[in-house]
Amino acid sequence: MRPRGCTFITKPIAWPEETLTRRMFFARLRLELFGEGSIFAHEQTFGGPKEDRLKLTIATRFNLSPIFGLYPDSKNEVAALFEPEIEREPDQFAVLDEVQNSLWVVTEPRVTAAVRDLLADRPVFIADGHHRYSTALMYRQREIDETGELSPTDPIHYVLAVLCGMEDPARRFSPISAPSLIC
Repeated sequence: MRPRGCTFITKPIAWPEETLTRRMFFARLRLELFGEGSIFAHEQTFGGPKEDRLKLTIATRFNLSPIFGLYPDSKNEVAALFEPEIEREPDQFAVLDEVQNSLWVVTEPRVTAAVRDLLADRPVFIADGHHRYSTALMYRQREIDETGELSPTDPIHYVLAVLCGMEDPARRFSPISAPSLIC
C-alpha cells in the first residue's frame, strides 16, 4: 500500500551564471473546464495530439504524465512547509541528463493539510501539459457519457500535476527545463 500524502521533488537547474534548485511537488489537481474555475491555459491545443493521448488513456486507464502547473506564492509559503520534511535523505534519487532529481514522500498530515489550505483559493497556470489536461477533460467526459454521472470523489475528476510556485527562485524556463520527474 502506498502512503497517502504529497511527494516533493527538488531539481537543480543549471543556468550559465548559476545553479538553482526548483522546488515542486506532485498533486492531484481537480479538473475544471477552462474559463469556469481557477485553472488557466496559455496555449491553444489541437485535435491530433489530444486524440492520440486519449487513445493511450483509454488503453491504459491511467494518467501517464503529469502536467506542470504554476501557482502564485510571493512568500514561497508552500515550499517552506516542506523544508523540515526534506532534511532527511531523499526516498528516491536519480540523475537524468546530468540533472539531479531528489524525491521525498511527505505523509505528515499537518503538512499536507497546510498545503491544501494554502492552495485552496489560488489559481494554477498550466506551464506545460495543455494537451494532457485537455485529454483528461475529454476522457472524463467520455466516461460520463458511457456510464452516467460519477461520484464527485471519483479519481477521474483529477489529473496528475507537478506544481511549483511562480516565485520559486528557479522558476526560469527554457525549452529543455520542463520537469524531468521520477514517477
